[in-house]
Amino acid sequence: MALVDRGEVTVTAQALPGLTLVAGQILFAGAGPEYLIEGSPGAVLHSLSLEVEALSAEPVLRALPQVLKLDETANLASSLSAVIRLIAAETDRPEPGGAVITARLADVVYVSTVRAAASCFADGTWLALLHDDRLARAVRAAHDDLARPWTVAELARCAGMSRSAFAAAFRSVSGQGPLEHLTWWRIHRAKHLLRSTDLDLTGIGGRVGFSSGTALSRAFRRHTGVSPMHWRKDPGA
Repeated sequence: MALVDRGEVTVTAQALPGLTLVAGQILFAGAGPEYLIEGSPGAVLHSLSLEVEALSAEPVLRALPQVLKLDETANLASSLSAVIRLIAAETDRPEPGGAVITARLADVVYVSTVRAAASCFADGTWLALLHDDRLARAVRAAHDDLARPWTVAELARCAGMSRSAFAAAFRSVSGQGPLEHLTWWRIHRAKHLLRSTDLDLTGIGGRVGFSSGTALSRAFRRHTGVSPMHWRKDPGA
């Protein structure tokens, strides 16, 4: 994450042509390649590295491009640049409690980045569903009650739409069908439970909407390529 405060900066990486940022622009670059940053004479750049728990961030990072360039004149990016400057000030002038303040501000930076990016770059992903009030109601209802055996018709009622119109709009906006998205989210929540609890597959399956541990295991393997128990032992598999 970097904010250009003055001058001009060029960022390059493997498979990424030179990307130029000018004063007031923000760059968010995901983990992966090494980035080379070169500034013009007198350029001022505030940069920070965010450590994000991979599993929690998975749904968001999956929906966003590897590199984002935001203009701080945009409403959400404006608040983001203000927080980055606060972190820079805390770092430049260390005071008691500074580490706690910067850690909390880093959380704000991450959430603000997701908000800003989702509003600009989420087309064709599940995040885009949250920009449509009707589709967002259905998504929130499903995410809040994964154990319920949802049907497309029930989700459509949450959205206040006909079944066919809802299904078509959902796929058009996100690139997935409603139940396809729901299964993917159920697998994501199952990963959390595999990591954070000692529940068996039947218990986890019941919490996230699968009729049995066997049904969860089949879906999990189809989506991840490994069994739930294998993933529990080795989340990086």
